[in-house]
Amino acid sequence: MKKIKSLISLLLVTALCFSFTACSKSEKQETTSDTSGTTTEDSTATVAPAEDTTSSMPETTIKIRLMNEVVGIDKVVNEFYKRVADDPVLSKIKLDISYVQGADYGDKLTLAITAQEDYDLMFVGAWQGLNDKVRDGVFKDLSSYFNNDAYPGLQSAYSEDYLKSNSINGGVYAIPITETFEDIKGIVYREDLRKKYNLPAIVDNATYEQYLQGVSEHLDEEGLIAAWGVSSLQGMAEFKNPGYANLRKNIYGFPAGSMFYVALNEDGTKVIDAAVAGDDASHWANFPDGYNYDYASERYVDLNNYSKYINSDAISTTDDIRASFKAGLYAATYSTATEYLTYSDMADTVPNAELGFYVLDDAQRNFEPGAIVSNMTAWNFLCAPSWSTKTDAVMAFLDWLWSSKENHDLFQYGIQGEDWEPIGDNAYRILDAESYKMPGYSFTWNPTYIRYSESVINNDYTTKVFDYMYDMDTYTLGKLAGFSFDNSKVESELATMSTYYTDYKFDWAAYGDKTTDKIKEYHAACVDAGLEKVRAELISQIQAYLDAK
Repeated sequence: MKKIKSLISLLLVTALCFSFTACSKSEKQETTSDTSGTTTEDSTATVAPAEDTTSSMPETTIKIRLMNEVVGIDKVVNEFYKRVADDPVLSKIKLDISYVQGADYGDKLTLAITAQEDYDLMFVGAWQGLNDKVRDGVFKDLSSYFNNDAYPGLQSAYSEDYLKSNSINGGVYAIPITETFEDIKGIVYREDLRKKYNLPAIVDNATYEQYLQGVSEHLDEEGLIAAWGVSSLQGMAEFKNPGYANLRKNIYGFPAGSMFYVALNEDGTKVIDAAVAGDDASHWANFPDGYNYDYASERYVDLNNYSKYINSDAISTTDDIRASFKAGLYAATYSTATEYLTYSDMADTVPNAELGFYVLDDAQRNFEPGAIVSNMTAWNFLCAPSWSTKTDAVMAFLDWLWSSKENHDLFQYGIQGEDWEPIGDNAYRILDAESYKMPGYSFTWNPTYIRYSESVINNDYTTKVFDYMYDMDTYTLGKLAGFSFDNSKVESELATMSTYYTDYKFDWAAYGDKTTDKIKEYHAACVDAGLEKVRAELISQIQAYLDAK
């Protein structure tokens, strides 16, 4: 398969800052700012920068809404004002940055759009109905600001390939915010407990299960609720997920009411079939060898073998399992490579705690080249509402933000020497974790500007994982990169099927020896809801996309 060589200009093997966990405080009160009248534009047309944008600008306050807690932003904004005091454009721009907690963000976003609230730039997640909102004309096409010599910061931070892979309807309606195209998924576990009870090193799923079994025999003496912490918000969805390995066999997962697995032929020119858990064997029969059976159902059945290791309230609890793990209540929980770093100070609350990280996918665990099949798309984006009249000012600021490492680091890490300090050119050390907090994943992340945190470079294995994650030879370009399913013809069917998919909770190992019967029941309900219509539409659109290539 073709490697993503075009990514080389995008991702530098340098460093990473991460805190992808929702905070618990309530929504911050937003300060008042310039409230110009709002006018709705046709967002299907490309927004052209004003002719005098780069030479002059009236006094303008831009309102930016981010997801999750921001702390200490005023001092950073004031430092920005100092740095641009002599700039004829940037000196006229004032920033009003507010945030909403992640748990409330989706609802607040919907309200903001309905009321056309006074925002000029908003965080929008791909999972928050981004494509539908673009189709409805909610956001502007910002294409003209990119690959534009008048905006050199944007030009250097966003290559043509990067923008193309994240385009919607052929335009840049959403600015991608990411540092890499895969945050390696795994399990964070108590290495000190593994050693204490003489359990084998965790190198595969079999030894992970041995770890869970061994720790389960000592729950009371260790003060553990369960060996493996799971919640209704997290589930076991990633464990034994076929989506890692089958991508390398040209099998792509699409959550279209149910999870469809779409198999392509070897050269990626034809759709073989699309199958879901519970389908007749005929739908799986022509899949590649090793996948030509209902492996989706097999996984759900197999997950139930692990139910004895997880907390009994896994399906119902909304507790923050990450916080509970860090408090010493579980011996393992799901994590990603970057999230793993947030546990680095666990020994402060659990004496002698030592952590390990088990990478879930075999090929990634063995650091194999080309193991991660990617479409180069982000999950997080910044969007300019169609009714905002201040987009020139917004883009001038973003151009400044991504024009240099110094500018980017100011907003991502805070004041150098007060909040953080650099370690060489490619790493950083936090000096005061409470003085400045920025959810970089909703505002500042960019593959051009990455630093490794001190906790990464202090651990040889973690460094190896991060080096692998940022190595371009790790990635393979997926055959369906750029494809987006238009569900407009099957909206009602998708809505009903999605309800069933959520209600049946297969990823929570909930049914024991009744799992197979439950899958049949679920499948029958999906058929009644229009499964075959959705399948036909998905196959048709993917084939049309492949034919157009």
